[in-house]
Amino acid sequence: PPAPVPGPGAPEGCADLVEPLHRLATGAYADPEAAEATAEEARRLADATDDNALSAVARRMSGLAAGPDVDPAALAAEWDQVRQICVLD
Repeated sequence: PPAPVPGPGAPEGCADLVEPLHRLATGAYADPEAAEATAEEARRLADATDDNALSAVARRMSGLAAGPDVDPAALAAEWDQVRQICVLD
């Protein structure tokens, strides 16, 4: 499924981060190479955002997805945070 679109009032960084974080939350971690590339992209974008909460969640998700034993439930919990911060449908 396509990534949801940030809602009104969402922090600026959401526009860039929602797509890679959505990929991590929806299974990119199943392919370790894709997970590492997507996690790296999320880390880079997290460094560029001014929103501390969004940046922290993005860093946690990228760390979870790039690890050897991925916990999909932990990723889903972090994705719920992204949904709240970025006002996603």
